[in-house]
Amino acid sequence: MVTDFALQLRPMTKHDFLLFDAIQRDAYLPLFLENKAAFLRKVELFPDGNWIVEDGPRPVAYLVCHPWVLNDLVPLNDTSLRLPPSPNCLYIHSATVILEYQRMGIGHMLCAHAKHVAHLSELTYMALVSVQDSKQFWRKVGRFHTVRPVEPAMRDKLAAYGPDAQYMVARCVWFPIESTKSPALYNSTSNKLWTINRCRGTTSHDRQQTDT
Repeated sequence: MVTDFALQLRPMTKHDFLLFDAIQRDAYLPLFLENKAAFLRKVELFPDGNWIVEDGPRPVAYLVCHPWVLNDLVPLNDTSLRLPPSPNCLYIHSATVILEYQRMGIGHMLCAHAKHVAHLSELTYMALVSVQDSKQFWRKVGRFHTVRPVEPAMRDKLAAYGPDAQYMVARCVWFPIESTKSPALYNSTSNKLWTINRCRGTTSHDRQQTDT
């Protein structure tokens, strides 16, 4: 485990595919790897749902999420993805941390930031597909619970994620406004997660004003 680090969370853009790809190849089996076209589609579709964590110049984690509807899931490598007209949940497509940086609280940070994105999007629920035996992690960090699909089409989509895949849902629990701001920097020396107002990053609200 890394013991000396300073992590910064920033928006992930279309220029970050190589960083995204390095993270996913470290963390996932080949079945779950997404191609560049699928990555670009998600970044284009909902820019406020794509974030990357870096330790200096090194990419170590990312979050990909977007508004969606409950009891449905997004196929892997979907290059024609469109947002639903009436979303009712935030779909966490992936919250991924490279192996060397796991068990350091980064996954908790990404889940907290996903709740922040859901809050800004006025969505009450979050949903995801748990893979690679990660269901216990999601139960712990976000109080997700497994929902067994009833519709055949949903079962077929879930089966494409592998035999241990589980569709999971959580109701968002909001925190005081200060703790819902985007976590931007985690410093191992102080052992403290700094909120966005103490750092030079931007929240999804701020980014609408500062991007060019």
